Parts: sequence; structure tokens; C-alpha cells
Amino acid sequence: MISDLSHEQNRSETFGRVNESTNKGNLIGVILGFYMVAFFDGSFRSAFLLYLITSLISLYYAITKLKETKDLKPYYEEEKTNKNKDFNIFLILMGLFALIFSLTGHTYLIYISDNITDKFHLIAYLFLPGAILSLFLPNKFGKISDRYSREKIFIISILAIGILYLFIPAVKSYSYFLIINTIIDIFSILEGPAESALVIDIVGENQRGKSYGKYKFAVGIGGMLGPLAGGYIYEKIGSEVSFYVKGVLLVILCVFTAIYFRKLKGNSPQDKGEDPISTE
Repeated sequence: MISDLSHEQNRSETFGRVNESTNKGNLIGVILGFYMVAFFDGSFRSAFLLYLITSLISLYYAITKLKETKDLKPYYEEEKTNKNKDFNIFLILMGLFALIFSLTGHTYLIYISDNITDKFHLIAYLFLPGAILSLFLPNKFGKISDRYSREKIFIISILAIGILYLFIPAVKSYSYFLIINTIIDIFSILEGPAESALVIDIVGENQRGKSYGKYKFAVGIGGMLGPLAGGYIYEKIGSEVSFYVKGVLLVILCVFTAIYFRKLKGNSPQDKGEDPISTE
């Protein structure tokens, strides 16, 4: 739906605005959840009841207020998307990125508790700056991606994140860890809208829903395999090794992604002077 309601000049910005709304809702939910757990008996039952009520309200609004968007843009012939080798390579890259990012997903809090601080409120403070920044930065960063280059923003962000992860094992101070974690969050916010918009940039306006479905599938597979590999590395090899592996792999994959985008740009119909719709 987002791709239906946006165009090439504001696609990242639109994704950023949606991310902002989602993050605001998440923050409100977290605050309400902590408040209910702290001050009410049967707090978990109340929390799930509140979730049910808000979900029903959202469902009613979606059924009665939202309009169909798929007819706002034309759909071209399906086979032109199925033969898009460039998009298939993109899916592989995104799946690998998801796998690498999730290597430390389930062990990150354990590492913080073992090496930085085991106090719950201090652990929460580590993620507070990123949560606050995510309330207003995605839209602004999306505009930057639209104005300059989504490919460059994506690669620079991932490369910076990979380098920062290499420094995590060397940082034992709470203050320095807070700074690095916040910078990682900032680059993650910068990367998000650009990555989402790249799907349509690569596949074009053909079969947008199916393309995003394939993209989510590839990311989901990578996100499922990553924690398994990361947990094994954390337990069998070492807690710090998982961060080194993650950082190095992100940097290496960024190099391959940059080469991919360069070849993709050179093979684009616009660069060849061809009709983008008639070119497979």
C-alpha cells in the first residue's frame, strides 16, 4: 500500500513516516505496559485485553475507512517480474543481511548483562536514546535518501554499522557503550527507509505486492537462521567473537552490494536508452 501511495521522489520519505508512526505506537505501548505491570494486579491479562481492544478498533477502521490502493498504479505483465535476475540477486543480498544482523539478536541483552551492566533500568537506558530518535528521524532520513541516493545511503549505513560492531567487544564502559549503541541505532534508522524503497527501485512498478512478499520472505528466512548461528557462536566459540563475525561479514557484504548496485545502474534501461517497461 505504501508503494501504491508514493512515487519515486518521495518513496523513502513515505516509508519513514510509516516507521515513525509505528515507533510512536510501540513506545506508547511499552509505557502503558510498564505502568500496568507496576501498579495493577493481573497486569498481563489487562495488557492483552488492551491489545485486543486496540486491535479490534484498528480492524474496524481498516474495514470502514481505508480505500483500495492497488488500482492507483498500473500492474504490468507478471512474467516480466519473474525473469528479473537483478531482483533475485537483491533478495539474496537482503536475506544475507538479515541473517548477519540477527546473529546477535537473541544474545545482545545477555552480552550486555554479562559485560556492561546487569541492572535492568541501566539496560533500558541504553535503548532509550534510539527509541526517542526513532520518533522523528525516519521521515527526515527518508527525505535524505530520496534527495541523494538510496543505494549510497543504504551502503554507507550498513558499512558504518558493521565497523561499529567491531568496536563493541573492546568497550566495557557503560557510557562508551551507550554512545556506540546510540550511533548504531541512528544508522539503522537511516538505513531502514532506503532499504524499503529499494525494492520498487529495482523491480520497477511491476507486481509491487508480490515483490514485497518475496522481499519479506527472504528477510524472514535470514532472520530465522541468524539467531541459530549466532547462538552457536556465542556459546561454543565466544561471546565477543559473534560481534567480530557480524562486523566483518557486514563490511564484506557491503562491498559485494556496492558492486551489485554499480552493475545494476549500468544495466538499467535508462542508461541504455531503452523503454523501461519493455525491457526485461
